[in-house]
Amino acid sequence: MSFDELDCLREAVRTPSHEEVGEFRQMILQVCEDNGLEAEVDEAVNLIASKGSGKPHLVLNTHMDTVAPFMEFDEDEE
Repeated sequence: MSFDELDCLREAVRTPSHEEVGEFRQMILQVCEDNGLEAEVDEAVNLIASKGSGKPHLVLNTHMDTVAPFMEFDEDEE
């Protein structure tokens, strides 16, 4: 299975996260699992994903929420 960055971005943009991030967190969790990462949501509702073993070498820390949309998503396929 190969990861399609553009398809993932399309799905992420279409997934609401401006008031509640649960649906978006679940989408990212599924993307991680589908691509060979061990992913879980901890008791503080953080998404934690890892691959391999040993000490972590890279840590990404970001927000999943976005500002309220002010325009509809529109993609020009040309």
